[in-house]
This record gives sequence, structure tokens and C-alpha cells, in this order.
Amino acid sequence: MTDGLADPTFEPGINVAKVIEATRADPTTVDKLALESELQAAFVRFAIGKTLDGEPTRSKRLADIQSIHSPARRLANRVKDVLGGIDAPADYSPSVFSDLFVAAQEYAAKYGPYPEYPSYSKTHHPDDGSDPFTIVDYGGADAVRDALVAVNRLAQWAEVARVRLESSADETSASIKSFMIGNELPNIYERYFGRKFGFSRSPDGGDPYGPGVRFIEECLSQFGAQTRPEAILKAYKRYNEQWDK
Repeated sequence: MTDGLADPTFEPGINVAKVIEATRADPTTVDKLALESELQAAFVRFAIGKTLDGEPTRSKRLADIQSIHSPARRLANRVKDVLGGIDAPADYSPSVFSDLFVAAQEYAAKYGPYPEYPSYSKTHHPDDGSDPFTIVDYGGADAVRDALVAVNRLAQWAEVARVRLESSADETSASIKSFMIGNELPNIYERYFGRKFGFSRSPDGGDPYGPGVRFIEECLSQFGAQTRPEAILKAYKRYNEQWDK
């Protein structure tokens, strides 16, 4: 089974007999239906967690927001300085607003109308008797006004997001795989097999072993996340050292 767990609704069909066999426990002493149900639920949590593990960390999200907040705030302040405000077109410096309006009209004429603004055309008949010509209004004035308002709003939204992220708790949560190895699966093992979860290792070294290790190894294999015993031991210790602090 591959590690393609983007769809948390996928059900692997836990082979509980293989799980019990891996522990070398007496199958008649284990509630197979209940164990299968718990392992199925654990897999769903694992699959959802795998998806969430791919999301950016809080520190990365904060850095991204700050990279937007600073230039947006500078631009919003500059817009206010040059145009005198962004509450209504009457507040704008006429010359600068006119330059932006003309540019907005030319842009729409070249690249296509703004879909959110209606366009109007009017035929102009010059007083000097020359040929009439058509003037098209692409909603340039509204487009400029809304763009300037959006600059201000973007700066405000980024500020709110920055404050929220800075005040939120530091991330200390482990990955879902570490949680499974360090907490979820050992607890399931202890409930259904009546033994304290632990590890053994031969005096001459080698991989850690024991029924609990084999239980986790088999469960992760069925979850599509094959993991060697040594990696299981390291993840278990690292998780519990982190949360025992």
C-alpha cells in the first residue's frame, strides 16, 4: 500500500488477524471486532492528519502575512498621501485620479473590459461638423476607486491576521505519525493485549523488538506508512520526551 493518503475517506480494510499475529498473542483472548473498529478509527485520524501535516506551520504563515502586510501598509499610506483619502472619488487629487482613470480605460480597451463593471458606449457628434465617433466607458472610475479601497482593506486584513498569528500559541504539536507511534497505537495495544507497551533489545545491539513494536510496525504498514523498528523506537522516545516536559 502506498502512502497516498490525501483522501481521508479511503478505508484500508484493517486485517486484524495479521495485527494479532504480529504480536504473537493468543487470538482467543482479543476482542477482534472492537480492535478492528479502533484501528479503523485510528487510520481515519491518521489519514486526516497526513493531510493537515502538509499545511504551512504558524511561523511560515506569519512570515507570509508579514511579507504582504508591510508593502500593503506602505502602499495604503502612500495612496492616502497622494490622493488625500480613499473614501469617495471626491476625496481624490483630481490630476492623479485622472491619470489612473485614463490608464484604466486604456488597459480595458487593450486587454478587454472589466467583467465586474458594465461598459457603456456613446456616440459623440463634434460641434465643428466633423465625423462622429464612439466613446466607450469601461467603468474605469469605479475600477480605480475599488482598487484603491482594496489596497487599504488588504493592509487592514493583513494587520488583523498578523496580530492573530503573533498572539496564537507556539506550535508544539507533533506530526500525526509521531502521535500514532508515541500515543495512539501504544494505548490501543495496552487496552487489547493487557500488557504494558515497551521495547526490548538484545545485548549485542540490533533492532528493538517485542510484541508492542511488532504491533505498531504492522499497523503502520496497513496504514501505508511502513516504518522500521529502530525508527519506531526513536519516534516513540522523541514524542514522549517532548510531551513529558
